[in-house]
Amino acid sequence: KGLFFLDVLGEGACGKVYLAFVESRNCVAAVKALSKSMIRKQQASIPFKNMGVAQASSTVGTDRSDSMGNTSELREVEILRKLRHENIVQLYDAQEDARKRNVLIVLEFLPRGSVLSSAKAEGATPLDENTVGRMFADVIDGVQYMHSQNIVHRDIKPDNLLVGGDGTVKLSDFGTATQVVDSGSIRGGGGRSTSEADGNKLSFESASEVGMRMMVGTPIFIAPENCLVEGSSRAGATFASDMWALGTTLYFMVFGRAPFVSTSLVELQRRICNDPLQVPPPSASSIKISDELRDLLSSLLDKDPSKRPTASETREHPWVQKYRCEVVKH
Repeated sequence: KGLFFLDVLGEGACGKVYLAFVESRNCVAAVKALSKSMIRKQQASIPFKNMGVAQASSTVGTDRSDSMGNTSELREVEILRKLRHENIVQLYDAQEDARKRNVLIVLEFLPRGSVLSSAKAEGATPLDENTVGRMFADVIDGVQYMHSQNIVHRDIKPDNLLVGGDGTVKLSDFGTATQVVDSGSIRGGGGRSTSEADGNKLSFESASEVGMRMMVGTPIFIAPENCLVEGSSRAGATFASDMWALGTTLYFMVFGRAPFVSTSLVELQRRICNDPLQVPPPSASSIKISDELRDLLSSLLDKDPSKRPTASETREHPWVQKYRCEVVKH
């Protein structure tokens, strides 16, 4: 009701994404039209160990449906209803169509696409340090707020950072996100978890929390502690693993590649867990960066999750502060 479809923006396994006019808001929006029957048929998991090499840069996970039978698309609605921040994509509405065959998820439309596609469209690749800094200042504000609300995103990457018409960068795609509720348990599960005061680490103690125990996210952005070892991950996804993904994303924006890459998923995990970080990588040795940025990358990509800065600490890093001040001024 009150939606006027204008164009098709994309298509996925469960439906299409449309550009639509929202009468009540007098604006255009991105509308995910998801078939309820296809949602019910959607496979609950994609075992990482059986994936092909081409999926190393695609999102994977074992909890595409939770214990209540809700798929990731519907969980995204639940999460976004709790979040209101200028650097997080806004949920406008979620409803069924007139025939009750589709779920319509109405989201803020960001016309310039992802940070990398936006940069390519403007002929600004590779991104210079100042451009990356201004974008990252937006992103870290969104991540800090998200973590303050006890949300673990689990799939931070350049594709999920979208650019609005005014250049504001926003975190999107909360389909694999999970909330840690105040009682300390993971929403949708019967397990128990604890969180440190500053939100840097969470420890998940129940084997029933399959989605948090198994690998979720996009392989080249997954933290060492979440890599699969003999069929199961060593640790659940945490705020610290979000910070690793954020560090990998920052590295990708600066150098045009991830810090650890391989055509083999097994080898990729080995490199993530064991290889030393190279800043810059040999393939991008001509790219010069400041000492402050080098320091931030090294801290975010520390293989020990307890040594990584939290989102709040990252916001206070000298390199980030320089660009946050620029954003405030403008």
